[in-house]
Amino acid sequence: MNERPKIRLDDPAAFEALLRDSLSGEGREAPFEIDVSSRVMARIAEIGAAPRSELGARQWAAWAAAAAAAGVAILTGAASQAPTLAEVVQGLGRTTSTSAVAASTVGASLASTAAALGHALVSLGGAAAVVLSPLARLQPVAAIGISAVTVGMLLVSSFVVGRDLRARAVPEE
Repeated sequence: MNERPKIRLDDPAAFEALLRDSLSGEGREAPFEIDVSSRVMARIAEIGAAPRSELGARQWAAWAAAAAAAGVAILTGAASQAPTLAEVVQGLGRTTSTSAVAASTVGASLASTAAALGHALVSLGGAAAVVLSPLARLQPVAAIGISAVTVGMLLVSSFVVGRDLRARAVPEE
């Protein structure tokens, strides 16, 4: 590379001349040498390799257990707030009968048919509620079942992921 004279940047006139020359010199090579690769590479060698932080089996298990506990708590809370099957059937019957009665006002010819259908659906809804009412006692069992299935899924997932992590572990030398 050509040896260029050093320019003093604390001299305003020289600095202005450098700026004017640099801005008008599009496509020409820079008026000074720019090479920081040796300093950067020396600094990288001094710092060393980036530290690796791998997730250990115990730490992974702790996080998985915490996630499972949170999931069980959420599912249990949701299951305890869910309506019973009898309430769902009764609400569905009530909605259907209300819709049928509303549809009966549309036309005089459909009024008697819709009213009869509405009354029949209300009767069927009541009968279904009576038949399904013994199943309402099984709601806590269902909540426990959902929780058990969640824990089972967690155990299977933990086993599979743990097996995969052990296979990927790098032996220490």
